[in-house]
Parts: sequence; structure tokens; C-alpha cells
Amino acid sequence: MGRPRTYGARKTHPSVAASALFSSISRNSQHTRFPASPERSALADITSAVTNLNLDADTENGENRVGHNHDDDDDDDGDETTEGPILQVDENDDLEIEDETSILDGKHAHLLPLVTAYGIDTGRKMTTHSWADLLPSDCTVIKISEASYAEVYRITIPSGETSIIKVMRIQSPLDPDSSASDTAIRVENIVSEVRIMNTLTELPGFVRFKDAHIILGRSVQAFIDAYEQREEACKEGRESQFPHPKLYTDASEFLAIELGDAGCVLEDFAVTNIEQVWDILLGTILALAKGEMANEFEHRDLHENNICVSVSPNSSDHTEVSANPDLKLGRAGVKTTLIDYGLSRAKLQDGTIVYLDLEEDPMVFQGSEGHPQFNAYRRMRTTLLTSQRTAKTKSWHASHTLPAHTSWAQYTPYSNVIWIGYMVGYLKKALKKTSSSSNHHSSSTHHSSRSGKASSSGKTSKVGSEKQSGSGRTSKDVLAAFNEETKTLTGRLDPRTKISNGAFGTATEVLFYCVERGWVSEVQAEEYGADVSGVFEC
Repeated sequence: MGRPRTYGARKTHPSVAASALFSSISRNSQHTRFPASPERSALADITSAVTNLNLDADTENGENRVGHNHDDDDDDDGDETTEGPILQVDENDDLEIEDETSILDGKHAHLLPLVTAYGIDTGRKMTTHSWADLLPSDCTVIKISEASYAEVYRITIPSGETSIIKVMRIQSPLDPDSSASDTAIRVENIVSEVRIMNTLTELPGFVRFKDAHIILGRSVQAFIDAYEQREEACKEGRESQFPHPKLYTDASEFLAIELGDAGCVLEDFAVTNIEQVWDILLGTILALAKGEMANEFEHRDLHENNICVSVSPNSSDHTEVSANPDLKLGRAGVKTTLIDYGLSRAKLQDGTIVYLDLEEDPMVFQGSEGHPQFNAYRRMRTTLLTSQRTAKTKSWHASHTLPAHTSWAQYTPYSNVIWIGYMVGYLKKALKKTSSSSNHHSSSTHHSSRSGKASSSGKTSKVGSEKQSGSGRTSKDVLAAFNEETKTLTGRLDPRTKISNGAFGTATEVLFYCVERGWVSEVQAEEYGADVSGVFEC
């Protein structure tokens, strides 16, 4: 049966098999449905959704990137650097897998879905290597997180360039121990997100890929050291669920995915001021709206561990910001990147609909009653089944199945509105924590100095500061002002609001509202490739 699937940060509950199975890749198929296979996790870390692999060579910036059909305006650098891959491949390496015929007849036939998808997306053959072949000898390796089927590392080379490497052990008939391992994953489950990820890679606000490789054999000392160092630093009860790297054998198989460093997950980011809140919220709305416009995209799992944030103080257009007091986006230089598309739905360039059938994992809808994240899952399914927007109960979902004419393949962009509402609530709580911390600091350390608190991302948090943004207002005042300013937005996100009273139906509608309010400029929307030209035509 496998291990329980997890949703969000350290929230677990048992579930049935729910991972996507890469099925038809025929251009004649308009719906690619992913039936159930052994369970996988909605990864709660920086690259939790990045189970993709593909990338065409981009000669302009020297980075291997996915081929796509979007306009050039969509080629925004996003939140990560545009440096090339750190893992380097020797073009003269022997191919372990030379063509489809040898795979079908050979010992690595189980890798065919992965190799096929990579070939379709890149026009190249996927090669296999050892870690010693790929890993630069002068790099440093730090293990930064884990998910149910992935270990995530940050690799840095002497020039200072970094990459995030997501490593997944593959269940292989050549490696009997892998089939019994709770942390090894079927190849089909890895490939399941490939087509969505390859389509979204270069959209602003979505994670960028560098390359992917099949790795055979034992680990190397750099990963052993990184594993042991993280174990020493972990608190009791948070030890690794993965085997020690020394336990892997010559028969072990892995997929290593290299991607841009998009910062830290939102849960690990210390929100210190209202400008950061606006950047995070509006950046998320922009990315979702662009995804809708380009690919009928629904994320379907956009909690605080599936958004990465990074701070680039010099990224804002200070001229535009200073000239427009109503403008909210860009004042803090916080960039957002949406990750983990494991539950997502999208329309690919050839018209194929790719999605995960959530009916294969009914436990998604059985999380704690009243919990915002689990309520969001129930609201999505309630809307799909009934067109109603308020969440039905756990028992209702347990007793109701989808009618024959209903499918998770359907485009229901209201799901993005649900998660925008979730994010508004999350950010208000973050502001409230800032306010509480400010009040505590003011009363308990009035006569003492205090240095900033380091967040897990390595950034300095000034949550204890009583004033915000030099405005002279206390954090409590800022929270009250934010609540007032977003009152209409919150009301139109409320599931009880009727469509006739202005309830939002898509992330695009939410973006239009934000542009109307002046929170996002037309220029900023255009930088994301989002067409908002019709906002002021009425």
C-alpha cells in the first residue's frame, strides 16, 4: 500500500493510492488521465512539485530550458537566477539507454516512460550516469529538506552559483530493496507531472528547470556528509525518513532534477512588514492569472509550502512605485514562485488536458474539519460535484461519488480563487503574529536592544520591531488597515457571496480587480504576460 500521502506542512493522514500514472502521450488523445498508482506526497518543500525533467538548450542565456510556444514576453527570469546547470554531462559518455528498442528488450525497460517523456520534450535521449560523473569536484552540498519521496539539496560552486537538486530513488526490478522501501517511487509517478511542468517552466511565477538525469549506483561522499550534517542538526523527532546514503548499492537508481534556486518556502519566510504581504499576495495572483490565460491552469494545492519566496531589493521599479501611492506590488522586492503541481490541471500546447484524478485519493477530502487547507480541498470537490462554493462535510464527501459526466479534467478555475482566499487568510495570520510579537517586544524588552531573528532561509527577521516601514504605525495598526483595505476583496472571495453580488470566479477576475484598484499596474501585469487591456474598457 505504501506510505501515507502528506498534504502541507507536517500534516499527515492515511490515503489510498493517488499518484499520477503517465499514460497516453499520443497527440490524438485530448485527455491524458492519470490512474492510480502507489502513493506519493504533495511535497512540502522548496521543490515539492518539481518531478519534471526536460529542457531545450537556450543559447541566449546559456541555460538548458524547456521548449515552449509562449510569446517572448513570457520569458521572464522569474524568481531564480538564470545561471546554467551545475551538473555537467560529458557528451562522450556511453548511453546506458540508446533507443526505445533497447529499452523494451533490455534490463532498464521500466525506465521507458521517463525516457520517452524526456525525448518528446527535448528531442534528446536521456542518459544515465554515476554521481561521480555529474557532481563537480569543487562544489559544496547541503541537504535542505525532505519530502515523502524526495531529498532536496542545494549545490554551490566556487563562483557562488547555486542549484537545487531534487533526488528521488526509483523503484526498480534491478534493486529489490527499492520495492520494499517507503521512500522509493515508481517511475510512472515521476513522469506524471512532466507535461504540465514542461509547459509552465518559463511562465513568470513558475519554477524553472535546468536539467534532469538518471543516476545509477552508490552515493558519493559529498551527499553522505550532507545527510549526516542535517541529521546532527535536526531536532528530536525530525530525523530523516530516508536510508543513510551508505546503504544504497550499485543497483540503486535515482532521478536527479536540477532547478533554479527560488528561495525558501513561504512557511519558512519571516514576514516582517505589510509591503512583503502585498508582494506575496499579488505575485501569487499574477502567476495564477497568467497560468489560466496561457494554459487553463489550476494549481489545486496552493498552500504555504507550495509557494517559494525570494527577496531582491533592487528588483522594483522605484520610479513607478514612488509615483503611484496606490501601487502595492513591488515595494518590498519579494518575488513569488509557485511550485508543486502534483494535483494540478493544465491544457498543454497541443490541446491535451493533463490532470490528476483526485477521486483516486479520497482521503484528500477527509482532513480536519475547519482546517483552512483541508476545507480548500473539500470546497474544490464540492464545486465540481454541485457547483456550490461552500464546503460540504467530510461525511458528505465520503458518501458521494462523481457522476459519470463529471471529471477532474474539467476546467474549474474557481479552484484558484479558493486558494487565493486561503492565501489571504494565511497572510493575515502572519501579520497578526507580527503584531503579537511587536506587542510582546514592546512590553518585555522596552529598555533592551535586540538583534533580528534569523529565519530558516537565512534572512533576518525583524518581526520584533514595533514600527513598520518607517510609517510610525504599529503592527496592530497596519493589520487593521490591511483588513479594511482588503474588505471588498475578502468579501468577493467569500464562498457565501453570490456571483450576482460580485463573487470572483477565476484568478484572472481577481487580477482585474487588483488592477482596477491600482494595486497592480498594467505595466506590471504585462511583464507577467497577463493581458489586462480590458480592465478599463467598460
